[in-house]
Formats: sequence, structure tokens, C-alpha cells
Amino acid sequence: MRKINGFSLIEIIVVVAVMGFILTSITTVLVNSFKAKNRINWADKVEQNGAWILSEIRKNVVNIPGDAISYDLGDRSSIVVNNDGSTSIIECIEGDDSHIASTSAYSARLSDNEVKVTGCSNFIESTTSPSTNKVVNLKIGFSLSAGQIGGGPNDYVAKYFSSEIKIRN
Repeated sequence: MRKINGFSLIEIIVVVAVMGFILTSITTVLVNSFKAKNRINWADKVEQNGAWILSEIRKNVVNIPGDAISYDLGDRSSIVVNNDGSTSIIECIEGDDSHIASTSAYSARLSDNEVKVTGCSNFIESTTSPSTNKVVNLKIGFSLSAGQIGGGPNDYVAKYFSSEIKIRN
């Protein structure tokens, strides 16, 4: 009998199975690393926007007298600040055009279209002084999110931001 050089069917099947296992493992690692990178980018955008908006709101209200600050008790999604004859409105808006913005010189608007605002119903809460009826303390709270809500827990980032501001009367 003649000896035939080559690979047997079993050797070829084993090599194909091993290569398939290796390719599947590499693909899984790459997909998970891309998802992790996206999640980190979304978390950074949410964190940067939230911190920046809180600092801008603080700039708008920290030196304002307590009697110059008002808001609607029924709809606590905006605050009105009257300062030396000029009025600015700081508002929290959810939906397609979600944003937090101010009509004053400090424009606190989200810097990225991927970041959305949620939780505007309790955007502002205040504490007033019983003797003077002036606002002495403001609590600002809102949530920001980024990512694909329907994509699963690893494709979505959300964070609640809050700050308490003591008003200098």
C-alpha cells in the first residue's frame, strides 16, 4: 500500500474547532472592551455636565438675597432669580430637548447631545426663614443619563446630582 501524505478528517475538524473557540474568545473580549469604553465615556460626560451645571447654578444664586428667589410650589422645575432689576430663570426641562439652562449671563446648558436630563419634578426645594420669610437654603437636584436605555444595564449610565446652597442674605 501506498502512504498518502495529508491530514485526516479528524485532524481538520479538531483544528477548525480550536480556531473557532479562539476566534469566539477574542471577539467576546473585543466586544466587551468596546462596551466598557462607551460606558466610561458616557459616565465621564454625565459627570462633567452635572458638575458644571451645579457650579453654574451656584454662581447664579449664591450671592442673591433670599427675598429675590422664587419658584412655583406646584411645578418645582424652575427657579426665578431677581437681581438688581434683572430677572433670570434657571429651568430644568425633560423630553426630546432635555436641558438645564439659565437665561442669565451664565448659560448653564448641557454640552453634549448624548446627555439627557431626567428627574426635573423636584429640581428645586427651599427652606425659608420663619422670621423674615426669605429663602435661606436651596436644594437643587436632577438626574443626567447617557447611552441607550433599551440596550441593557451595561449600555446606560445615569447619575443623580444634588447640591445644597446657603443663601447669603
